[in-house]
Amino acid sequence: EKIRGIADKMVESGMRDAGYVYLVLDDGWMAGARDSEGKLVADPNKFPSGMKALGEYIHGKGLKYGIYQDRGHSTCMRLPGSFGHEQKDMDLFAEWGVDYLKLDSCYAEINGRPSSEDFGVYKTAIINTGRPMVLSMANYTDPSWAWGGDEIGHLWRTSFDIGANMGSVYYCMDTTAGDVVIHPKFNGLWQFAGPGHWNDPDMLQVGNMKSDIENRTHFALWCILAAPLMAGNDLRSMSDTVRDMLTHEEVLAINQDPRGLQGYKVYDNGDHEIFNKPLSDGTTAVLLLNRGSAPADITVT
Repeated sequence: EKIRGIADKMVESGMRDAGYVYLVLDDGWMAGARDSEGKLVADPNKFPSGMKALGEYIHGKGLKYGIYQDRGHSTCMRLPGSFGHEQKDMDLFAEWGVDYLKLDSCYAEINGRPSSEDFGVYKTAIINTGRPMVLSMANYTDPSWAWGGDEIGHLWRTSFDIGANMGSVYYCMDTTAGDVVIHPKFNGLWQFAGPGHWNDPDMLQVGNMKSDIENRTHFALWCILAAPLMAGNDLRSMSDTVRDMLTHEEVLAINQDPRGLQGYKVYDNGDHEIFNKPLSDGTTAVLLLNRGSAPADITVT
């Protein structure tokens, strides 16, 4: 009921037409054990009609269907993972009409395979199904950009899970744009992103923050960073202000610019930062960020 309500709201609110076309379920959708044939089964209480019917409803709204799995023996919620069942699970997802796979990494360190090989198994399995799927790699403890993740998946997490506060937003932003996970001389991970392979600082918390100023700052940062935009708020109860923010045509165009360059920091004096994102039409987008608590003038000539 909740997922169908979200699908309805993606259409009614204008989110779908603004470009939010994937509805992705996270961990917790499956039952605690596989069936007698070793297939994954939907939680019968949460999804009594099953996952194929849910996908058909989502597709019926002109949306695409995303699902979650883990490359370990268990998911992060200790539900059945895909290790040892990779092709069987991808075949099942294809049968269900899945268009997007978020592949997590809990317990994967005991798989005995390097990340590149592990994720490569899923790439091959997805191709074998004959159904195109976006592969989202949740693998922030073993950086995907360092071992050629762009040859395997379409986006990869760069940080721990985001929370609905500016400290967490700035942490996730810094891992992609700053010097938390890479030597500061690189000025962030922008050089590893581009069309078809994106740095993912995690989902948007726009609408969950404590003020519209925080919501706006968070959204602007993700747009300048060419980050994948996945709304993490409940669309069924969002305000008109939040909806207008998430569907703002000019700001979305900066995020979705076909040149695919990730914005990078060109100025930082501690509290005040400036980001630059060259665009496909020869112009550039600029973000002026005040991380301090006092009002400030930041100027670009």
